[in-house]
Amino acid sequence: MRVRPSLVGEIESRLKREIPKLGNGKELSIVDEVRKNPIVIVDLSSDRRYEDQFLAIRNIVEELSNYAVSRRREGDFALIVVVEEAQYVIPERGFSIVGDPYDSGVAQSLIEAISQAGGYNLGFVIVTQRPAYVSKSVISQANTVVAFRLRNGNDQEAISKYTEVEEVSSYLPTLSDHEALIWGMGSCVPFPVQVEVEVVALPSKSSSSPERAWEKML
Repeated sequence: MRVRPSLVGEIESRLKREIPKLGNGKELSIVDEVRKNPIVIVDLSSDRRYEDQFLAIRNIVEELSNYAVSRRREGDFALIVVVEEAQYVIPERGFSIVGDPYDSGVAQSLIEAISQAGGYNLGFVIVTQRPAYVSKSVISQANTVVAFRLRNGNDQEAISKYTEVEEVSSYLPTLSDHEALIWGMGSCVPFPVQVEVEVVALPSKSSSSPERAWEKML
C-alpha cells in the first residue's frame, strides 16, 4: 500500500510529540540548571533538524512554566527567558518560515507562557530581525520595546501598529548602526528615546572570520 509522504511526515511528527525519546544518557532538568546557574544558554545552532528544535524548546518552556506556577505560594522562583530568532518558533499563523511550529506545539506553548507566566515571575524577551513574521498576539503584549533600524515597511508597521506607537515608524529606517529606539515600562522616560548601544563583540556562529576560514582552506 502506498502512503503519501505528507501523511508519513504527519505521523512521525505526532509520534515525536507523544512518545518520549529513549536513550542511555541522563536528561538534564532545565529547572535545576537555571536554579544552579545565573545564566544558562541553550544553543540549538548546531542541530539543523528544526522539528527537534521545536520539541526541545516546547519542553523547556512548558517545564519552566509549570514550575513557576508550582512555586507561586513560596515566591522563590523568578526567571527571564530570552527567545532568539523568534520568527521561527512563534510566527504569525500562515507565515511559518521552516516547518510548522503550531503543529509541533512550540508556538502555542510560548504564546500561552508569554500571556500567563508573567504573573508567576517568568518573563520573556523576544528577539527578532523580522517582527512582521512574529505572532501579533506576542508583539502586542510587549511592555518594553527596543527597536533597531528597520527598513522594511511590513516590519515597521508591525512595530508601530501592535505597540500603539504609530509615529515611531518614520524614525526606524533613519537609525544608524548600533542605534535603537526604546520605550515602555523598562524605560524611565514616558516616550520613545534614541539610544546608542555599546558593542563589545559582534555575535558569530563560526569560530573564525570568513577571511581566516578562506586562509585555512588553501
